[in-house]
Amino acid sequence: MEYYYIDTNHQQQGSFTPEALRERGIGPETPVWHQGMGESWLPAKDVPELAAVLSSPSWLYCRSCGGSYPAHAQFCPHCGTATQSVAASQQRPMPQRQQTQPVRQQQQPAGTPRSGGNTALVVVLALLAVAAIAFCGWKFYQYHQAKIIMEELVNGTNGNIEEADTTAVWEAVADTTYADDEVAPVDTAAYETTVATESASAAVYTTPSHVRVTGVNVRLRKSPEINNYNIITNSRGLNVHPNKGDVLRCYGEEGDFYLVEYYTDYGDRAYISKQFTRPAD
Repeated sequence: MEYYYIDTNHQQQGSFTPEALRERGIGPETPVWHQGMGESWLPAKDVPELAAVLSSPSWLYCRSCGGSYPAHAQFCPHCGTATQSVAASQQRPMPQRQQTQPVRQQQQPAGTPRSGGNTALVVVLALLAVAAIAFCGWKFYQYHQAKIIMEELVNGTNGNIEEADTTAVWEAVADTTYADDEVAPVDTAAYETTVATESASAAVYTTPSHVRVTGVNVRLRKSPEINNYNIITNSRGLNVHPNKGDVLRCYGEEGDFYLVEYYTDYGDRAYISKQFTRPAD
């Protein structure tokens, strides 16, 4: 009768005769099965035919994988490691050597960190600390100087500052947080010019009736939201996009997108970025 067995890697092997199982090094606890046993696997020691075969040799356990093997085996049948008997025979006695002189340099105890590594780490940390202090000092100096110049400008005590210096002052204090009793200076003339320009642009701008595609592989979207879930794709998952130079009918705009006419599986309209289009009227 032939048997199947489960090796230490939980893989089914077989089929084998009882003698073949013995040569493969199965142990008393190795699960085995043969036709007629149903769905239950039994330890080899509980099968009478195998118990008689397995009882004859003595069994050892592999030091590498823990699998069992007969004492006469030269290699573990599970992992291929040489058995204890082979390993012992391969060990040759080392020739006797004369006692060497004591080591002059005292060896450093295991686990003790080397002084060289600690020194390098301390130097790196010290350099980082110096760089951080220097950066903070420079930023404080800039803030202090800018504050002095701004106070002179507000109080009218410094009337000889050139325009280039004034620009540098504005850039230096652009990210300054003002206290409750301080007010950030406002360039009134520049603000009024900007408002007038924007008002004039809004008065003359109208949504174009057609837009021309200026980009390549421009994505179409179901909505103007910037995410990957509303990009229009075909049945194969590929992006649906017009060609560069195509003129599309425009029905309106929303934020940074035009609503254009483009037939897809999703519908006959889609959103396209203004960045890759221009009015074609």
